[in-house]
Amino acid sequence: MSRIAERARELAQQVTTELGLELFGVEYVKEGANWVLRVTIDAEAGISHAECEATSRKLEALLDAADVVPGAYMLEVSSPGAERPLRDERDFVRFAGRRVLVKTFAPVAGHKEWTGTLLGVEEGQVRIQGPKGEQAFPRDQVSLIRLSID
Repeated sequence: MSRIAERARELAQQVTTELGLELFGVEYVKEGANWVLRVTIDAEAGISHAECEATSRKLEALLDAADVVPGAYMLEVSSPGAERPLRDERDFVRFAGRRVLVKTFAPVAGHKEWTGTLLGVEEGQVRIQGPKGEQAFPRDQVSLIRLSID
């Protein structure tokens, strides 16, 4: 992570904590001719537009005061979205019972993509209930797991 992204993460963590939100991610990337500082926030009950706006206003003031980003940039504050990636044990517990898409690095039973209902993670295995029954994937073989909308 770049120095800019690291410092922005520190400030974003400060803001999200103050607002009672969770910092999901921070990235500083060049898109075309523009630099974008993308901050993703979350909360157990979901994120509203007002929470994105409040986070953006507070964070922008801190970023400008600390002169974190040299030159022009665009600040984007958003939620992880309806098809958010699941990253850790807390996400697996929080979203158990929801429909997910699982992608693996190598084929499992001839497939690299699976959909089903997330049952959870036990003993390093991601477990889902799919159309053909329960399927388990070693966590270290899962390249992506995200919520899936029908």
